Amino acid sequence: MNQAEVLSMSKQRPWYRHGWLWFVIALPLSAVIAGLTTVYIAASDPDSLVVDDYYKEGLAINSVLDRERSARQMGLRGDLMIAGDRLRVTLLAARPLDALDRIEVRFIHPTRDRFDQTVELERIGPGVYEGSLDKLVPTRWYVHVLDPDESWRLEGRLDSSRESVLHLDAALTPHS
Repeated sequence: MNQAEVLSMSKQRPWYRHGWLWFVIALPLSAVIAGLTTVYIAASDPDSLVVDDYYKEGLAINSVLDRERSARQMGLRGDLMIAGDRLRVTLLAARPLDALDRIEVRFIHPTRDRFDQTVELERIGPGVYEGSLDKLVPTRWYVHVLDPDESWRLEGRLDSSRESVLHLDAALTPHS
């Protein structure tokens, strides 16, 4: 070897000092990290929209329709009002409604069942029910109002970020 070759070899940088090497390593490494993050998210936050027993859920639609049909036959409708942490439901019926001591209101989040709330309301007057409500996440909610025996059901959709009053009706739709 001549002296010029020895000098050029001594001036070469070590492998870990080359920027392109790290760029080439970073691309597949970022894909691996993104894949592991995706697996973690999928495992830690399962999709609540997927029903394990879809056949049983399909059969339950008939009972939901029966409840809504019953409410429609009674001429039942109502209004739901939210004021702070208080919830009030006023029910009106075409024919006299049995004096129920309490009713149940279900707030169903469209995608995350951990946000769902069920509130029991006590009767404070003829057809007027009131109770406490935890703060709702600002989104659109499916709202179901049922009697304790679940023989009828009223429903509506509430955008809690913009509305505090909701008109309830017997919808006769196959969602629950």
